[in-house]
Amino acid sequence: MRKLWMAGFIAAALLGLSYARQRSGDPVWAAHQMFLDDRIGPIEIGKEADIAVWEQDLIRAPVNALKDLKCVLTLLKGNIVYRDTQRLP
Repeated sequence: MRKLWMAGFIAAALLGLSYARQRSGDPVWAAHQMFLDDRIGPIEIGKEADIAVWEQDLIRAPVNALKDLKCVLTLLKGNIVYRDTQRLP
């Protein structure tokens, strides 16, 4: 799975897509393909948000450190369901 994801990431870079566009593109197209782009997709006011915030950027973190990274905030449908109170008061 990781190889497939990296292949897509590299292909997007070769097509000239910026780092930000590569990271935002997947949910936008997935939502559009499922005819749900009125409810989900990019982070916008009024749309449902399932978001996990990690202590480091998962793209730039060393591969051997990924298993030890901690989630500091989780939102489901825009509601906070987990908050690391030591890191986010």
